Amino acid sequence: MLVTSDPLLWETLLRHPLTERRGLAPRELIDFIGRHHAATGKAAVARPARPDAALDRDLDAALAGLPGAVLRHLAPCLLGVFVMDGTGASAVSSVVAGPEGELIGAFVAIDAGAFAGVTANGWFERRENMPFEAADGLRLEARIADAAGDDRVAALQFVLLHEFGHVLAAIKALAPMWWRPGPGAPSYPLLDLCWQAAPDGRFTPRAGHDFSQRGELVYYGAPRLSLRDAEAAYLALGRTGFPTLYAATSVHEDIADSFAGYVHVRLMGRPLEHRLLRDGVPASTTASYWRSPHGEARAALFDAMLDAPAY
Repeated sequence: MLVTSDPLLWETLLRHPLTERRGLAPRELIDFIGRHHAATGKAAVARPARPDAALDRDLDAALAGLPGAVLRHLAPCLLGVFVMDGTGASAVSSVVAGPEGELIGAFVAIDAGAFAGVTANGWFERRENMPFEAADGLRLEARIADAAGDDRVAALQFVLLHEFGHVLAAIKALAPMWWRPGPGAPSYPLLDLCWQAAPDGRFTPRAGHDFSQRGELVYYGAPRLSLRDAEAAYLALGRTGFPTLYAATSVHEDIADSFAGYVHVRLMGRPLEHRLLRDGVPASTTASYWRSPHGEARAALFDAMLDAPAY
């Protein structure tokens, strides 16, 4: 949580149209992410990004092309989508509060360096390969765009949807948040699909939703698995209620990646596919999660959320 010394700076942003809440990251935001890096031992250096007109145009197009129901729910709470370097990931998000702890809204910070010269499928394939070291003869292909739509705008849209999942989870209390005292909401329907609360307050997968490789999945860090483990990991994933390996890493990433996949596939009609190749020959292909019973159940919850009032 970013506790601001200047609430008016952030509150003013909410008075602008959603599509105008854009630009270079404020110094306070960069300093906040820098402090987080220092506290968690990340090597990334949070810093301002140089102005990039092409990236600005692509971000504007990415936002404008999202479904209206999503933008309607973001309008009351999204402070802005800002550009910087050194986030330590493709993008990050968090909430902003005033000096007395009052919640003002949430922001998303896009890492300019992570999107230099990327396409949608190139970015997604890179992310999906992060948990795995290379192995001779094996390749993990991943696709979120058809050939005509395989551009940076589509990559930015998927990343924004993931971060917007975090934003809505925080604002709508879809999961327990660290800044709230007490147990928070009495239940979390989106989490109840795959997670259960342990006596110590932590969440663990429900029976049938855990698998041996899950605890070894590392993104934006040194991989602990090999591509030789990928086929077993995806087969195991297919027996759970998680839509992606990324979603299986934590309750918060589950909601964020689920929201991104739901909007991307169900509302925007785009692909989300994985295929493992052995010596150039397909060895396995993931099934369509969003047409499975687990996917249908999760989609129904998101349908209800987006149909609800946006405040």
